[in-house]
This record gives sequence, C-alpha cells and structure tokens, in this order.
Amino acid sequence: MSSIAARHTEEDIHEVEVACYRTDYSDDAKWERLLELAQTVRSEYHICYKGSAGGSSQSDEEDHNWSFMCVMEGPQFENLTAQDLEPMAPGTFVVAEQQSMQDRTLLLAHKDYEVDEETGDKSTEYVLKTGRYPAFDILAPLNNLPYDNMVFENFVPYGELP
Repeated sequence: MSSIAARHTEEDIHEVEVACYRTDYSDDAKWERLLELAQTVRSEYHICYKGSAGGSSQSDEEDHNWSFMCVMEGPQFENLTAQDLEPMAPGTFVVAEQQSMQDRTLLLAHKDYEVDEETGDKSTEYVLKTGRYPAFDILAPLNNLPYDNMVFENFVPYGELP
C-alpha cells in the first residue's frame, strides 16, 4: 500500500460513512456508467468525490450530507485490493476494480466485528468480508451495514466470505 494513499485517506475518509475506491482506470466510459447505475436508485442521494489532491468536489456542505457514498480516486489507489484498502477504509466500503467495469457490480467490503451475546459489546477484532453486489442497488447495503441494521450475508449470500 502506498503511503500517499494512506495520507490521502487519513484526512478525507473519516468524513464519510462509506467510501468507493476506484482502483481500475482502464475505461473512463465504463466507470461513468457504473457511477450512473449506482446513483439512479435514489435521486435525492448523491455521490461525492475526493480527488487525488484531497478536497471534495462538492461545493455545498448540504450536498455532502446527502451523500450515500464518497468516491476516492487517484493513481495511488490503482490496482489495490480490498485487503490493501482495509487498514485505511471505514467499516463498510466498496471497490470499483476491473471486474466491476465488466459486470457492473461493486466489490462490497465490510469489517464484521464479533459481538458478545451476553454483554452486547463489540469485539476489537474483526473479519473483512467481501462479495459482489450490483451497482444499481448498492444503496441498500450502504444504508444498512454501517449501522448494523442487517448482516453482511443478507446482501451477499454467495459472496467471497473469508
């Protein structure tokens, strides 16, 4: 993992609940189509962007508050995997990699913490779970996983679980 990527996200990523890391730069048209699919679900929600220089491209703080996902892009993320991104990412994130551009899915990643059934306390240890999810419906897991409203397996029953 690049130290540039870590510096970039340390300052930026904590401002959002869910990040989408673009790691494939082979086809800008396919990338734009993937984002269009992700955003068409609910038009009142927006996607915010963080470029390689750091700052958000949205000018209005109110728009940022309505974002369901913030795109993190730049050469420092090229070809990184979910496992590479995990140390710098929030608890739930998505990766737009080469397969995403081909099949219009996003790699959904979620840090799943163990919960003590007696006390209800979350463990400090977690497992990174990943699986493919259709871009056109990505809002569903992104609105539920960060808040523990549903479990990962509800969204990716056939996923690439550890």
